[in-house]
Amino acid sequence: MAFLPGPCGAPLPGTPECLQVVEKDCIEVLKVYDECLLTDNVFFSLSPISPTLCPGVDAGDTAVCKLNSASVTCTITPLGFVNNTFFQNFAITQTISAIVSIYTPSSPGTPICVISEILTGGVMTTLWAPPGTVALCTPVSIGPCACVITVTSATSTLTCMATICKDIRTEAMVKLLVPTFGFCEAVPCNTSPFPFSCSATFSFQPQRCPAAPTITLINTAGASITGISVTVTRPGLPSETAITSATGTATFNNPNIGAIFGGIDTITFTYPAGGGGKPISFAVPSEFLDVTTGHLFPATTVCSLVFTQTASSPTISFAVTINGIATTITVDP
Repeated sequence: MAFLPGPCGAPLPGTPECLQVVEKDCIEVLKVYDECLLTDNVFFSLSPISPTLCPGVDAGDTAVCKLNSASVTCTITPLGFVNNTFFQNFAITQTISAIVSIYTPSSPGTPICVISEILTGGVMTTLWAPPGTVALCTPVSIGPCACVITVTSATSTLTCMATICKDIRTEAMVKLLVPTFGFCEAVPCNTSPFPFSCSATFSFQPQRCPAAPTITLINTAGASITGISVTVTRPGLPSETAITSATGTATFNNPNIGAIFGGIDTITFTYPAGGGGKPISFAVPSEFLDVTTGHLFPATTVCSLVFTQTASSPTISFAVTINGIATTITVDP
């Protein structure tokens, strides 16, 4: 049967089939680590309205604002990390130029004056931004501009406001392994040997998990191990502890955790609970082998860990599953 292009279908004549992956490609791309859409307002206020700038402004006059969409700017400035985590605060500043025409009720078709002004505004936001990432701000869309003229016995004021929607993101250049989408590493070229060693060190920053990271404990009977305190220890930060639930899962909801980081974090728990339990310690590796295929996978960012007990005598041991992939790793064999 011929392999047809298109989505995978049932193995019936004339239906597309899934081809087996026979090649891995390494691509270098800009990876987005965090992203959000931010909408807020920009303003300007002119008080008083100078007679030389616009003579004869009175109550009942109207102002029409026209924005120059090509003039919009958006800058992002880092304000520092939050509590020694990979979260950073950023100040967002945006501007846009506007032409404001002021009309009187007696002459609605011809402005008595035209004023050029810059609308500005600022706001703060927080993004996942490990060292090595770059923060960017890109205007997406611009809302209408509205102006109000306020006249009192003492002064006259012109106030205008518009809304700008922005794409805020942090990104870094990384190498991705397709189709498994893991980080990739260079290997030595097949050339004549040299009298020194050539090696490259790659530092891929951890990502943020889409949901709170979890650690699950399962006993030799395949049942959940409940009521166990599981701790994630990260250098330079206070340890975070969660207790396994009825499903045997400890969920780390503290947003400062973000993910479990291979090569950085250590997982510890005592099993069985109570007196006489054995301390279990697991330094999360930066990469691991798939026990089924022997393929090497990166563990820079770990969103789920499963410890499955394989033995209790003569010593307690656990097999480790990382991000849903069973590994060759055994803890305390």
